[in-house]
Amino acid sequence: MDSKINESMTKRIMGSIAGFRLPRFNEITNVGLYLEQTAKFINGYLSPLGGTEITGSMVSNYVKQKLVPNPVKKQYYTEHIAVLMFIAIAKTVTSLDDIRLMLSLQSESCPLDKAYDHFCDSLEAGLRRTNQAAEGAAPVSSEAEALMRIMIEAIVHKIYLDQCLTIFRSVRDREEQQLPPE
Repeated sequence: MDSKINESMTKRIMGSIAGFRLPRFNEITNVGLYLEQTAKFINGYLSPLGGTEITGSMVSNYVKQKLVPNPVKKQYYTEHIAVLMFIAIAKTVTSLDDIRLMLSLQSESCPLDKAYDHFCDSLEAGLRRTNQAAEGAAPVSSEAEALMRIMIEAIVHKIYLDQCLTIFRSVRDREEQQLPPE
């Protein structure tokens, strides 16, 4: 792919996520939203990410699986929405069991409002870093090479995440069984 096409592709991608921003915890509506309103609210923020979407039936499923607290009189509030935003994004790279572990670890380490705001800051910073890296990346000779480079980067990060989760599970299992560390 010639450098003009590569540059054009990079600019289109960067343009779609350059200004991406999730609402911080205190910016999320605390007026109760019904199921479909909740999904629409969340999807309104996630649409720039492309393909990251949540449906009413997914929300109901997450509640049934105890990933999200039960709604209050069929309405979802700030705490529900923050957890659902995290799940909608995290599920693109990991399983619901892994998400459950991460939510559990988070709840043990800090309050939801701080954890959610940190997640937002980290995600946005990661998107900016990726955009900067794409701008400064060595030119590629083909579209296939560009896609391969991006795919390998995603695979490497996924492998690292899986290894971290395996270690956390092992530590947690040992703590639950009260066994000495390895």
